[in-house]
Amino acid sequence: MESFSSADRTKFLNFVTGSTRLPVLGWKGLVPPMTVVRKDNEPPYKPEDYLPTVSTCFHYLKVFSKYFQFSFFSFLKLQPGVFCL
Repeated sequence: MESFSSADRTKFLNFVTGSTRLPVLGWKGLVPPMTVVRKDNEPPYKPEDYLPTVSTCFHYLKVFSKYFQFSFFSFLKLQPGVFCL
């Protein structure tokens, strides 16, 4: 995320948490804490048929197995606007 622009960081934060600002303590201050999980595809669908999804109330990011083959943040750089609302 260090390579993200300030605007992209805000968009990502909004995508994951539903808010454009972190608590005073930063990521450590999120309650519940942010969780990233790998999800597997369900036949007949392929991993590339899915995009990352979130549960904003729980700060729960669900990423499908395709995106774990390389950095999730690399994926976001390759797919500009994927986390735009």
